[in-house]
Formats: sequence, C-alpha cells, structure tokens
Amino acid sequence: MLSKRQRLLALTMAAVGTLAWWLQQGNEPLEPDEGEKVRRPNYTVDNFTATEMGESGTPLRRLNSVELRHFADDDSNELESPRLTLYQDAGPPWLLRSESAWLSGDNDLMRLHGEVHIDREPGETTRPLHLKTRELILKRREKYAETDQP
Repeated sequence: MLSKRQRLLALTMAAVGTLAWWLQQGNEPLEPDEGEKVRRPNYTVDNFTATEMGESGTPLRRLNSVELRHFADDDSNELESPRLTLYQDAGPPWLLRSESAWLSGDNDLMRLHGEVHIDREPGETTRPLHLKTRELILKRREKYAETDQP
C-alpha cells in the first residue's frame, strides 16, 4: 500500500506529465490546408553571379544576387538584392538593383520588386540617368522594360 506522500508524489508526477504533453501539442507545426501548397526551393545559391556573353566574347549582361532560390515546379528563381548590369555596344552600361526579384524559367521575364533603382553614368552622347520606382518588368528577348508605378 502506498503512503500519502507516495500517492501525492505519483499524482504530482502524473499532473506534470499531462501538462508537458498538453504544452507539446501546442508547439507542433501547423499543417497547410489541403488546397494550400507550400512552395519550397529545391536549391539555393549564396552570392550568385552569372554573366551572359555575346558572340564577340564581350559581356552582354551580368546578374549578381545575395541569394538565388530555384523552384522546380515552374523552373523559376527568386533573387534577394539582385544587381543587373546591361552592357551597351556604345556608351556606359545600365545598372539595375532592387530589394528582390522573380526570374522566369526561360530567363526571359524578370520582375524587380521593392525599391528599384536604374542608373546610367554619362557617356559621350548620353546624359546621366537615375530612375527610382517600386516595380519593374524586364523582357529580355524584346529588350523592353516597363512599370505602372510612379
């Protein structure tokens, strides 16, 4: 037969165990809804740099990013603090930077997000240029950029 002290100790231990189990239940990660799909990158690259060269061997464009995340579901990429340099045949290059960006799987469409800065130094026939906006869409094949933001 258990003494009062042993019964009290057993009851206290059971209460502590029940409380610990109950607290642990609240810390389990939430599962996404069946309709909600969690998008996770299949790989990431820190301090990413890529340079595309022209037929003559000169650089056409260079892309740098603090982090690149690749997503296998649509072959797209997300970039943190991207910096894009667009070299010109004549004149200084265009320098674009933003807080983040999305790049399509075929590398044709790029969406720059957050504070977007576009700069060009003065050249022999061009004046210096500085543009600032919140969103910018670049279409590589068309050599075209647009925004609907001020």
